[in-house]
Amino acid sequence: MAVIDWPAAAGVLGRSLPCPGGERLLLLVTASLAAGIPAGLREAAAGLDGRNARLVADAVLHASGHQGRP
Repeated sequence: MAVIDWPAAAGVLGRSLPCPGGERLLLLVTASLAAGIPAGLREAAAGLDGRNARLVADAVLHASGHQGRP
């Protein structure tokens, strides 16, 4: 099992962890779901490509207890 320090990961974005825009937004949304780190969903949704938007939607469904797609 992997353990991720979400606050640390989100904290280094744009500083010591170079990350392109879409991947940065995906990491922020993931950190928000996993550890309650505030993330602007409006900014994230507008900046994600189709693949990453689907990944976020699947993660939200999973976090809310839904298995698979509705």
